[in-house]
Amino acid sequence: MAGRTKDAQDHLGDVIDKALREGPQKIVRADDVVVVVDAGDDERLVSRRSSLKDLLFNGPSVEGLDLSRDRSPSREIDFGGEG
Repeated sequence: MAGRTKDAQDHLGDVIDKALREGPQKIVRADDVVVVVDAGDDERLVSRRSSLKDLLFNGPSVEGLDLSRDRSPSREIDFGGEG
């Protein structure tokens, strides 16, 4: 196990360099996955997230969108039981 740890430490710098040059890099260990990403890319991704409030106030216009409720009666469904 110590050999694997040393190997991982030796190659972490390579993974970081590759993330800086080529973009996000995945590191997989068993069923776990982590991503090494440049801080600038991370900041852009995080800042892109909008709150629901921001989306409602600054998002696409809903003008002309039909938001009326369908008032037709619901249909009966036969679940195959007795009754």
